[in-house]
Amino acid sequence: MKLTRIFSGIMALLMGAAMLTACSDTDDYWSNTGALLTDGSVVTGSSDVTANSATFHGTVTGLENMNAASYATGFKYGYSQDKLTETVMAASAAEFSATLSGLENNTVLYYQAYVTLQGKMTYTGEVKSLITTDATATTGEATDIDFAGATLAGSISKYPDNATAGIIISTTNDEEAVRAGLRIANADLEDNYAIAKAGLLPGTTYYYAAYLDLGPGTVFGEMKEFATAANEINVDEEFVDLGLSVKWAKRNVGARTETEFGGLFGFGDVTGTNPSIDPADYASADTYHTANDIANVALGGKATLPTADQFEELFRSCKTEWIESDGVAGYLVTGTTGNTIFLPAAGKRIANTISNEGEQGFYLTGTAANAKDSKFAVDYEFNGTTNARSTRAVYEALAVRPVSSAKNVKFDKTLLYNTWHIDLRADESHARFEGPQWYYGTDDSWRTVTNEEPVVGDVWSWKASWSDVKANMPKARDFGSMTLDEEGNVTIVRIDAEGNETKEEGTYTIDETNMTISLSIDILGIPEVMAKSKDCKTNLKILSLTEETTQIAILRDQELSGEGPCLLAFNYAIDKIYSGVGVSLMTVGGDWNGNWGTTLGMIMPEDLVGQHTFKYEGAANGAMVTLLDLVGIARPLPNAFVRIDEIKLDGTPIKFNANNFCYGDIENKGNFRVEMFNIWGKGAKDGNVMASPFSNLTNVGSDPAFTFANSCEITFTIIDGSPEGTYKPNIVSVGAGWWPQNWGFNDGSSFDVTLNTETAKYEMSKNNFDITYTSGDSFAGGTIMTFVQIDNLYKWFPTMHCTLNSCKLDGTSATFDAKKVVDTSDGDAYRLELWNCYGATGGNSKDECGFGKRDGDVIHELGFSTSMELDFTINSLFAVPEF
Repeated sequence: MKLTRIFSGIMALLMGAAMLTACSDTDDYWSNTGALLTDGSVVTGSSDVTANSATFHGTVTGLENMNAASYATGFKYGYSQDKLTETVMAASAAEFSATLSGLENNTVLYYQAYVTLQGKMTYTGEVKSLITTDATATTGEATDIDFAGATLAGSISKYPDNATAGIIISTTNDEEAVRAGLRIANADLEDNYAIAKAGLLPGTTYYYAAYLDLGPGTVFGEMKEFATAANEINVDEEFVDLGLSVKWAKRNVGARTETEFGGLFGFGDVTGTNPSIDPADYASADTYHTANDIANVALGGKATLPTADQFEELFRSCKTEWIESDGVAGYLVTGTTGNTIFLPAAGKRIANTISNEGEQGFYLTGTAANAKDSKFAVDYEFNGTTNARSTRAVYEALAVRPVSSAKNVKFDKTLLYNTWHIDLRADESHARFEGPQWYYGTDDSWRTVTNEEPVVGDVWSWKASWSDVKANMPKARDFGSMTLDEEGNVTIVRIDAEGNETKEEGTYTIDETNMTISLSIDILGIPEVMAKSKDCKTNLKILSLTEETTQIAILRDQELSGEGPCLLAFNYAIDKIYSGVGVSLMTVGGDWNGNWGTTLGMIMPEDLVGQHTFKYEGAANGAMVTLLDLVGIARPLPNAFVRIDEIKLDGTPIKFNANNFCYGDIENKGNFRVEMFNIWGKGAKDGNVMASPFSNLTNVGSDPAFTFANSCEITFTIIDGSPEGTYKPNIVSVGAGWWPQNWGFNDGSSFDVTLNTETAKYEMSKNNFDITYTSGDSFAGGTIMTFVQIDNLYKWFPTMHCTLNSCKLDGTSATFDAKKVVDTSDGDAYRLELWNCYGATGGNSKDECGFGKRDGDVIHELGFSTSMELDFTINSLFAVPEF
């Protein structure tokens, strides 16, 4: 066959030869510098064909800084794969091409790109094939575009029956990259087609083209582009709390709904369009929380890929069930919280071929399989019968389910309208931050600090102590204050080392979108050297903001500071936080002697929750007025509960009935008061306390039982929260040999605990219950556990007391020793325990059951065939002592 090379090819050949001759003075370049190219430097690209012409494409990397005259590019070609006897040259460049004309229609041709350095060393790409044809492929428009998919159209003509056609897609704006991208074949061979492509990433530009695969070669349509819509997610709505170390997303990456498969991604592929099966084209180390973390990229830094350990925790700690949801097979995963997620069996992809859809789930982790072998990554696999940790080649594209610990704290600029102080006391201690300044990475912001989003970048923190930053702080006796008002005015009071006060007034603006603040004057606490920075006033980052604290950061100027760039955060607190919460005791005897309110000490806000003991040195003759006040506790803990645990008078514990105390912010001053005895208080009438908590006295003006000569010591517990709420008593019964099992039967019974604002006492809406548990399984062999459980109640009232009134088994009353039916607990849950071989009645080989003798772990007398009826009374929330 006679071939006619186009004129440009001939000229390129002649010019290249001339250049190689002219550059003989650079012959030593090769020997002095070593190899510039490697085996993968030269890439044979695609081809464009007509019925009688072919254009080859190729690329070379590594010669960007080399004179084009020092190397030659071109293509070897021929009619047999192992006989590329002809050549055509191309103009030397990183991307090069050459065209042959005068070819016959329907001819198969093989070609290979090459680069020759100074006429001495030649590097080649792979051998590819083409076929001349008058068949065509035309790229259509993209329609139905949303954040996770689009419909892509194409058309073909003059094609043989054995051809295949479809759309090829990439995220790279390069024609060769698109032609080497992910192929989506149309199911049928037809002139016009439209393919709904799902599993795309939000806010991403895609490039695509129609293709017609003829076997020996492929015909491409023109490259077009489209952009998917953005998809701003709400982490509170997108992620599910399963009771694990992280929350799990409801949907796969690239999915619109919980049952859609979403995209399939190789290890480190952040596009979902990489069809390569070369491990070198993928990540070789852990991708979790890196630039190669597809979950982090797809969800805008609010999530990450799960690690292998996190996926293992999911399968180990949760219940899994193979189900169909909306016709899609997959795993229903139920967490310890009762919440669920659905993992569809999305299958996997190798190159352009998807398999196992609807049959098996393959889910990617961010963990490499082995540091010494970069070809494999850890995944989790499941089907209708099994689930297991496994490994897959890095080029196998799998489904992705993100995880996150991110929060969704809304920025409220009105919280800034306050007077702020550097969080530094006179004794160099701190109320909130353990230091007046902290350091953060340059990419830190409200997102990373307050919302704890796993943004990839320069994100880190160093919580510097006072000694670490002392030299950098302004030399001052007091750091003054910074007041921001709602009109946009700022007033800063600065106090120097001599105590001289300077007041500055200016303005400020807040960018609520980016959580930044710009001031017309220097911010409070800025080091002198940083005050010269051009960035010390504008767009300062607000890293955190509450009613009592805020962190505002400036970018540390590397040139001025002599240190690397970072964010320098000033830690502020409002004035009241410095005084903490005062513990005040008022104790006045029947002789009117004592104290009318003395501060026993302070509790810093960070130390409030927990048990505390305070001691008053003094005397009181009786309890005419006896109050404990936690002053200002409503600001740090607006929903606090305070319980008196012990009272010692002159070192000796006394008995008290806490049911007769009055509780709460009785005076509406933001304090929590425990009113133990007060003739003018909530529990009094006409100057007398109706029921004393210290004895059986009623309607009295003082109680001599509360008398001390030297000291009164009170131990109390502060809990962040309120016992007010609805509680449900449940019957638990476990049969001999651990079967049958009932871990919580409730017949609809419940009761409310409320704080009566009129009496200031905690009350129950109901205290007597008669619950019948009917079982479909026989407990006739006895039980190893039988008790009534009320979840969360013991946390608030650990001295509460219940009484079992009756027990009927299969309708017959059982005989029992009521003293051996005991109050006990399991964590925060209260239990009225009839028998528990592992509990208070049966632990440590005790024989304390009130119903009979134990036989191993079993009490046969608590056996029943069909029903158990328990009648019990909650006598009190607090213990009632015998005076």
